[in-house]
Amino acid sequence: MEEEIINSYLTFRVNGGTYGVHVSRVVEILAYDAPKAKAGDVDFILGLIEHRGQVVPLIDSGKKFDVGSTKLTEQTYVIVIEVEDKGGKFDVALAVDEVSEVMEITEETKKEIETSYKPGYIDFAAEISGGLALIINPDKVFTNSEVVSMSKFIGGVKETK
Repeated sequence: MEEEIINSYLTFRVNGGTYGVHVSRVVEILAYDAPKAKAGDVDFILGLIEHRGQVVPLIDSGKKFDVGSTKLTEQTYVIVIEVEDKGGKFDVALAVDEVSEVMEITEETKKEIETSYKPGYIDFAAEISGGLALIINPDKVFTNSEVVSMSKFIGGVKETK
């Protein structure tokens, strides 16, 4: 039996821009709650939160996507996503302004972006009502050194408990 390809993406807003991530990588959507531990030397980490018994870094999506700091309010959402690198799979939490909708993206709505104009973690743009959404690849959002820094930060917090 042929496996059905799912083209569903969760879209969200960060500082006026619309982004999306494949639904298979979304673990959970949460209301914002202040992180328990404050960030170390990685400027885009707001701190750590507990999620399903695990310690997860809370990322300032605006800083990480280089569009200015995310404004943390009662309306802020947290999207927990699964990321995979050479060391395996792990979860990170993205602080975002709002969660928009789950939408189907077809070949007709995909828009390629000239490589020289896009960061490596953007796979493509998608035409949506009201504009474009930049679709992120969770596995490419963080560099190897950022993953190492996050691991050290999480490990340091666990050791102090």
